[in-house]
Amino acid sequence: MKKTSLIKVLSISTLSALLTGLTLSFASNKIVKVKAEEIGDYGDAVRMPSMTFYGDTATQMGFCWTTTNITGTELQVLDKATFDTYGSFEAASQYIKYFDGTIEASLIAGDGFIHRAHAKGLSPDTEYVYRFGDEELSQWCEQGTFKTSARSNRNFTFMHISDPQGDNELHYASYNQLLNDSSGQFDYEWIALTGDITDDSHFGKSVDLNEWEMALTDQWEVFKDYPVAAVSGNHDGALHAFHSRYNYDSPEGSDTSTGDYYSFDYQGVHFTCLNSNDTSNPKDPDTTGMGEEQLAWAEADLAKHQNDKFLIVMMHKGLFDSGGHSCNEDHSDYDIEKMRRQLAPLFTKYGVDLVLEGHDHLYNLSYPMVADTYVGQDEYYHIDEGYKYSYRDYGDLKHVYTFSNLEGTFYFNTGTASGQKYYAPVIGGSMEDTIFDTSNPNQKMFTMVDVLDDSILLRTYLCTSNEVSLYKTYAIAHDDEGTPSHEGGDHDTDFEIEGNYSFAYQFARYNHTAKVKMKSKKLVPAEADLAGKFVGTFSCDGGSGTSTCRLYRTGKVTMENELIIGEETITFATGGSWFMNEKKELVISIRDEKEVLVTYVAKTASDQKSGCGGNIVTTSILLSSLSGLLAVMLLLSKKKRNEQ
Repeated sequence: MKKTSLIKVLSISTLSALLTGLTLSFASNKIVKVKAEEIGDYGDAVRMPSMTFYGDTATQMGFCWTTTNITGTELQVLDKATFDTYGSFEAASQYIKYFDGTIEASLIAGDGFIHRAHAKGLSPDTEYVYRFGDEELSQWCEQGTFKTSARSNRNFTFMHISDPQGDNELHYASYNQLLNDSSGQFDYEWIALTGDITDDSHFGKSVDLNEWEMALTDQWEVFKDYPVAAVSGNHDGALHAFHSRYNYDSPEGSDTSTGDYYSFDYQGVHFTCLNSNDTSNPKDPDTTGMGEEQLAWAEADLAKHQNDKFLIVMMHKGLFDSGGHSCNEDHSDYDIEKMRRQLAPLFTKYGVDLVLEGHDHLYNLSYPMVADTYVGQDEYYHIDEGYKYSYRDYGDLKHVYTFSNLEGTFYFNTGTASGQKYYAPVIGGSMEDTIFDTSNPNQKMFTMVDVLDDSILLRTYLCTSNEVSLYKTYAIAHDDEGTPSHEGGDHDTDFEIEGNYSFAYQFARYNHTAKVKMKSKKLVPAEADLAGKFVGTFSCDGGSGTSTCRLYRTGKVTMENELIIGEETITFATGGSWFMNEKKELVISIRDEKEVLVTYVAKTASDQKSGCGGNIVTTSILLSSLSGLLAVMLLLSKKKRNEQ
């Protein structure tokens, strides 16, 4: 049995100066623990635990936890095969790998003491069992497992989640359901978490320890078996809130007050994790932007790995996203505009394949975006005009839309993991033409990211109280197979649609007949996979709204709408299919959440005109439903825009 070692702590004078509301007494240089009843119910217990990648993922693993009292910082690791043979750490004590960590007083009032430890010298591609805490006090975390990465470029799967952002127990219970459902149904190796883990530890404000308690202690049942690569969101950016909860191998001397930036390799893929809180006032376009120190580090890090199998970046704030933040809709997100100018050219220069984002609480996949060095022009970025597409099979997944022959970088947002806040895409926003697919299904979401031999597969799922269901799937391939994106379809024409429809929405609080007028929006070359795209407005008694409809050459339809009635904003989305019938009429069929089939028929007018850009067709639209009125308003969502 290993003898309990001395706890590594800060110097007595430094520790005393940093204590936050706790009283310690010192005698003969010995630290006397405060009695648990004097400071609350936690006592010596391990709280807010986390497991993180730290350095070499094949031989190391990081851990962080908090205690109210000063306790030991001891980590014990045992290979799982040995653990299974002996049945416990105590029985297999001679085979345990022991690691001592460090302890420091938290800078957050009432937080207690932060413990950090990391295992090293482990064997690649090996499964381990671990526990951490204080051996003398027999205070341990609930033991968990992890597997080190392989040295080879073997395929793997990780889960991408974002913006759980709960502010009460119900939100975190909903988040926990998603975590349990995903871990129970899918085989993945680790979790990528792109920020806003809490709601009230906002950048520039105080820390809500209760939310961190719910986000980490209450979720440990799942997180104990999955390393987490997380980045700090703006709701996690209060003084040292993020850095106090995770143990990452950040560059020495880097500013961690609002979050960490770091990188790691995993089986041939390099991940660069950025702190998008590292910026000055987001509302000032002249002084904001990512700090120069992190920016220089990011370029050096990407440059070293530009020839890796894949390059993936993680950050909270999305550079190319259809949400209000990325579009800077309310002129409070100039930091995103500036970071887009700073980072997008680097991502193009060094061949970043994919950027995993959060912040805007919706589903979003950009076109492959190419950016030049910013020299003051309004649009220094453009869609990769040389990309190709094809429909491929990946195991049981058939006809997956696959991008190939790529120069540009994809920007992906998987939506929110807790389901407490949803945003609608900004119709006509500044980023709209850069977005390939976006929607607001008003449900919790997560994505399984499969890294394959020569492609990345994005499988996004919706999570309700009853089931997990596949939502959308795309793939990014390194080969040059497929149809060139500039080859247009048969129906790339300008058109207008006018007509009437009736609608009701959830709880039947409103029932209106609306007049709708929609007009096609010119397709940029990279949108040639669309047979048509139009935006429009509609009005009804007491309200008005906007709508965007996309017709894909595959026969798929997506439609996103936003209705404003008084001070209430309702967003809803529909999807379905379309075809041209024998009369050359456009027929759109959409089945709503209640399984009501809705059919739109656009009839060509007799006074069809010809234009230099192709046919300009004026149509009228007749809308009918097998059940009568169109019950289209799917899931209502009141916009909550305070400090997103």
